[in-house]
Amino acid sequence: MLLMRNRRKTVLKRRALVALGIVALLLIIWIGYGLTHKKPEVNTAKGVKQLQALEKQKVADAQDRIVQAQGLNEVSAAELEATDTDELNARYENTIVMGDSVAEGLEGYGVLDASRVVASRGNSVANLEEYEEAVISLAPANVVMSYGLNDLKSLNEGDDSTRFIEEYSAGIDHLQEQLRDVKIFICSITPVSEAGIAGWGPFSKTGEFNDAIQQMCREKEVTYIDNTSLVKDYAEDGIHPGPSFYEPWAVMIADRAEL
Repeated sequence: MLLMRNRRKTVLKRRALVALGIVALLLIIWIGYGLTHKKPEVNTAKGVKQLQALEKQKVADAQDRIVQAQGLNEVSAAELEATDTDELNARYENTIVMGDSVAEGLEGYGVLDASRVVASRGNSVANLEEYEEAVISLAPANVVMSYGLNDLKSLNEGDDSTRFIEEYSAGIDHLQEQLRDVKIFICSITPVSEAGIAGWGPFSKTGEFNDAIQQMCREKEVTYIDNTSLVKDYAEDGIHPGPSFYEPWAVMIADRAEL
């Protein structure tokens, strides 16, 4: 009888040890699984920094695209950011500048915020309506228009300013119809260098086209802004104004428009 009790105790001990061993094994497996499948901790501060870096890169990329498009590859980042734009942007609070790559340079060189500029490389008076709807939706008090280089670029030999003025005039009419109290300011076409004219003869008609623009402004009673004297240097393409042009141009517009 005593022998049977001892055997029974031995069996129970063995069963207990086996059970403990199984539990221990399961625990080890569970811990191992948890370590190998552990979710990484989320570092929100690091994430914010990465997003900020991405946003800065987007801005830099946009500036680079504009610089490359205008042949200004040698312009440094310091030059792009050198202008203190707070005061100028405050003056342009209720104003939109629309136009081609020259107008786009106001944003590209950091002179005006993107919210003040509705412009793009390749724009001409022929596609004014596409951009006017965006401008109208913003309901600005003032609209500054700068067009002409691409219109000269698309001229055929012997063409004059007739069609250009007709399309420009129609665009102005449309803005005035949709924005009853808007004040409109028309900038002259920036002059092209001799090298630029050598590459495309119709660029020599800048003066002729500016005379036609000035006459149109008198007839429509809108303000003409002659920015010719501000062009001191050129981009590598010899067509677009160099970086020294943009801040004085923005100031000239603001002064003439009494912004």
